[in-house]
Amino acid sequence: MGNDLEPKSRFLPSKWERMKVIKIMKGIKEGRIKLDQEPEKKPEVYQMWFDDDQAQTRKGPANVQAPKMPLPGHIESYNPPDEYLFSKEERRAWEEAEPEDRETNFMPKKFKSLREVCGYGGFVRERFERCLDLYLAPRVNKRKLNIDPESLVPELPKPQDLRPFPNTLELVFKGHTGRIRSLAVDPYGQYVASGSDDFTVRIWELETARCLHVYNVGAVVHKLSWNPNKDHQLLAVAAAKKVFIIATGTGSADQTELTNALVGDANDSIQTSNEKADSADGDVQVVDEDEASVEADALKKKVPVTWRFYSGTKDKHKSKKTERPWLERRVGTGIRVVLHHTSDVKDVTWHYKGDYLSTVAPGAGAGAVLIHQLSKRKTQNPFQKSVGQVQCVLFHPSKPFFFHATQRHVRVYNLVKQSIVKKLSSGVKWISSMAVHPNGDHLLVGSYDRRLCWFDLDLSSRPFKTLKYHEKAVRDVSFHAKYPLMASASDDGTIHIFHAMVYSDLMKNPLIVPLKILRGHEVSGGLGVMALAFHPVLPWVVTGGADGSIRLFQNIH
Repeated sequence: MGNDLEPKSRFLPSKWERMKVIKIMKGIKEGRIKLDQEPEKKPEVYQMWFDDDQAQTRKGPANVQAPKMPLPGHIESYNPPDEYLFSKEERRAWEEAEPEDRETNFMPKKFKSLREVCGYGGFVRERFERCLDLYLAPRVNKRKLNIDPESLVPELPKPQDLRPFPNTLELVFKGHTGRIRSLAVDPYGQYVASGSDDFTVRIWELETARCLHVYNVGAVVHKLSWNPNKDHQLLAVAAAKKVFIIATGTGSADQTELTNALVGDANDSIQTSNEKADSADGDVQVVDEDEASVEADALKKKVPVTWRFYSGTKDKHKSKKTERPWLERRVGTGIRVVLHHTSDVKDVTWHYKGDYLSTVAPGAGAGAVLIHQLSKRKTQNPFQKSVGQVQCVLFHPSKPFFFHATQRHVRVYNLVKQSIVKKLSSGVKWISSMAVHPNGDHLLVGSYDRRLCWFDLDLSSRPFKTLKYHEKAVRDVSFHAKYPLMASASDDGTIHIFHAMVYSDLMKNPLIVPLKILRGHEVSGGLGVMALAFHPVLPWVVTGGADGSIRLFQNIH
């Protein structure tokens, strides 16, 4: 270290650096030195006789590091906690299990000190298996995608933007003393019919909850269906082994004439002396034959169904025989046709033109599904053999297709060509109900194992969507005829309302948005809401439950 002063040359610019800079500047001016010179592009040549040029230049697979061995846990300690040590039962189970079925390949032990730990006998084997994994097992780099989970959820519109839909309880219909098993709204939306376990069919005025007619059919009502043709005021009721065709008398005088022309008159069938006596007293024509004789005639003639026709009444009439309570009728109403089957009828549905009627009697074997024509008074058996226990059937709303649902599958038949079109596999254990979309291209299937399957008939034989949101069995499903709404009723006492928009563009999938959960029915005996029906024009829904009440939900707000 010294106190010498710094020379002046250290603070002056370098003379030699100045000469080098001047030399470079002169070369740039003369063009000998070029800045940002682009490399010359060589012509692209390739081997025209080779199949793949990349085979010669392709590099090998990228080096993937071997995964590290997992770090030892508390169970591998020489002095593990007591909860990691095996009991006698766990030790016996570990010894009896196969090596590949054991959770650990060693038995934990406890030592007082580290110097008492003996050598590990499985060390060589573990090293050998580790070498085999490094040598034989392929390695793949899994790229971790940083994706926001909320971005994967589709953006659905808000329920407030999808109004109108039923959201408020408006009326409660009381009168039945048993479970409500089926509901049907007439094509005008003015009346609703209900069938119950109390052997009665009631017709209500929808807007006032006033009961207009009560029919006692003498058996549990399994299903009822209103004729979709507005000119025919007919109601089909399935109870025990009979299907009753009831003229409700809820239409105009012209509609009553058209209804009478369709169902005919009782003079077309055989009358007994008792009915003639009854008809002389009160201007009533009634056919009242013994059920045993009807079944005997059916077995003798080997026909699956026996038709019996009855006339309407001008005055109130009650049959003298108390064992036939379903012959009670009022003015302008009455049971006009009775179809006697050989087995209990569980389902009944109309063709969209209103002339054909299909019934389901699961215990009838090959004759479980029958199609009846009222105008010609004929019965057809479209299936020669049974393909399973039939649950329900439906007609296509516009095409000659017939939906035939068994426990797990839905078959679509062409009635004109008499051939099967498609077999739908639902994937559920037991189908309970079925509904077809008004355009006929989509099918909704409910099941007892809490699932709801949406089928796109033009897409696949598998469900497009499978929804599972009910806590108990799904009893009934339905589509609205005008609005993009669908609903499902369940034994958990709730009715779920969905926005179900089907686009005319085949490239767009249907939009299904949950809207509202309707409550109000009480669960009785493990059963909740057993039936529902939409209003044909307004966004209203009528529901019937095991508590014996019928409830009307409307779009109030």
